[in-house]
Amino acid sequence: MAPGRLNYQWKTFPAINLMIDLKQKLIILYLSAFLCAFFICNTPASGQGRNVKFSSLTVDEGLSQSDVKFIIKDKKGYMWFATDDGLNKYDGYSFTIYRHEPDNKHSLPSNNITIVF
Repeated sequence: MAPGRLNYQWKTFPAINLMIDLKQKLIILYLSAFLCAFFICNTPASGQGRNVKFSSLTVDEGLSQSDVKFIIKDKKGYMWFATDDGLNKYDGYSFTIYRHEPDNKHSLPSNNITIVF
């Protein structure tokens, strides 16, 4: 080595080694975060695995009125529909309609049903 020239080696500058280590660590960190986000976003949630069959029920199938205000399913599997024309019970095949009968004190108080509990 010539006199007056300094020998610059990586070992003489620990700050440069530290900078390279930091850059490598940041690259690994960003790559890890990207891969985690990629796999989380592309993994289907447990609720997405089910296929849901949907069909509509109309007055052609026996519903008393097309304006339904409330729908509920009971423990036995019956679907109950509250309408202005009474309470409709659907068993999966046909409707049974419950309406107000003025001569029957055990019937519905009105045909205008808004909610079912």
